[in-house]
Amino acid sequence: MAANFKVTPSFQTRGFVLSVCIAAFCIEKAFSSHVIGMANLNYFSHNRVLWKIGTELQAKGHKYTQVLPSYAKDSYPDVEVKVFNTSVTEEIIEEAHATFMKLDNLNSISGAFRFFQAVQSLNDMVQSFCNDLFDSDHLISEIRESVDLVLCDTTNPCCPVLAGALNITRVDVSPVGFLGVFSAVYYNTPIAYLPLEHMPDSPQAFSFVNRLKSFITFMIMRSTISKMLPHEIWEKHAPQGIEYAMKPSGIALIPHDFALNYPRPLAPNVKVIGPVLAEPAQKLPNDLETFLTNKEVVVVSFGTTLSSHLPGFVEKIAEALGKLPYHVLWKQVGNLPEDMGSNIKIISWFPQNDVLGHPSTKVFVTHGGLNSVLESVYHAVPMVVLPFFGDQHEQASLVTRKELGISLDKKVVKSEDIARSIIEVANNKKYKENVQHISELLRDRPQSPAKEGAYWVDYALKHRGVKHLMSNAYNMPLYQLYMFDVFLFICVAILVVICMFVGLCYFVVCRRKSRKEKTT
Repeated sequence: MAANFKVTPSFQTRGFVLSVCIAAFCIEKAFSSHVIGMANLNYFSHNRVLWKIGTELQAKGHKYTQVLPSYAKDSYPDVEVKVFNTSVTEEIIEEAHATFMKLDNLNSISGAFRFFQAVQSLNDMVQSFCNDLFDSDHLISEIRESVDLVLCDTTNPCCPVLAGALNITRVDVSPVGFLGVFSAVYYNTPIAYLPLEHMPDSPQAFSFVNRLKSFITFMIMRSTISKMLPHEIWEKHAPQGIEYAMKPSGIALIPHDFALNYPRPLAPNVKVIGPVLAEPAQKLPNDLETFLTNKEVVVVSFGTTLSSHLPGFVEKIAEALGKLPYHVLWKQVGNLPEDMGSNIKIISWFPQNDVLGHPSTKVFVTHGGLNSVLESVYHAVPMVVLPFFGDQHEQASLVTRKELGISLDKKVVKSEDIARSIIEVANNKKYKENVQHISELLRDRPQSPAKEGAYWVDYALKHRGVKHLMSNAYNMPLYQLYMFDVFLFICVAILVVICMFVGLCYFVVCRRKSRKEKTT
């Protein structure tokens, strides 16, 4: 006799739960992707922008890996890190920084031309860096087999080669924001809209002279960016043309905000997501908390890559800071001042975002790097900016024009000027009120910038690189994009009509004259 087998409710429940778990696991695997991020050389803040977006991607169920060169010292314990060996050393990069520190504002004809000249000396370093990446056979093989998308720092010329060679979906991230002229070259924004000598709300902004300067600067910068790209490596590894690296191939993320910059027309694939690194301040270490509590503090930092390159400048800064009626917290490595005021505390590193968010911080003295400026504005701390190179001049100009602080020229500034400017920014209420207003605009977002960035990366993964958002304007030559050929045709047509009219008038006049002569 067959045994009667009764399915109990508990058995059915367990079976249902097991089925749901298996289905959920399969769905997660189906939609989970592997993303890698690759920033430029050894820029710590650039790596951290990619890393924060990567951690949000992991929260969505994806796998994120940070790719670093062998000389990188920063670590990211909560994500996977892959390191490749390179012959490029910190000393070589320091020489490159020294070269760039001699450059002028890139948003000018002279600055763009000097940048063009300086790029020649950097080509060998870029070629070595890219060759070493592709010579890492194990890493390249692993990327080829498992990676679905690469987050590319737009200042890293090797990353587009990697994405193009392996035919991987690419999302660009610009840790330097719009970067003036670069935005017209890379994001195809109108050349006339470049910020050179005047802001767009100024009557002089779109004058003929300013637009002519914008066009010349654009052409120089376009040639410079093309020159920076590793052409030999492109020809060896990537099937696409070099133009692939001079424009987005899909989603492009800009960690900036129009509240601090200015609005401009952008293509649908370009997403302005807000300041990724700026966030609510966390609790400080005990020693920093003790130093900051119940004091008025000026915070000083010239970035990770600059603070060891300022031998003479350090003494000037120390002299200025020693004259202040405030306590000073100064992040500095390498060259230290011989004479230092008793009000100054120098340390090699501090959590900048958290220090700026402390209520005791009154003024931030900075080099004007984008992330430093965004963090300062986010925490409503007015600034004194001493720009050195790259995007720092643009940030300094915006800080001055929006009256969020004072910008000084490091080439001619004296210690008295620095001290006077810090005291002015600390005591003049307009700077605090202006930066407070923009801080409120920066914070008023439906989700964090890192989460928004992760959303768009996830969107690119789901929709095959979002080709439907790519404007044909990216593929048009300048003469078509700006309708030079149409204007030329119209001018020629008008000229032909004028010539015909003049010729007709001449013919009529001559004919009448001839008749009169015959009648007489």
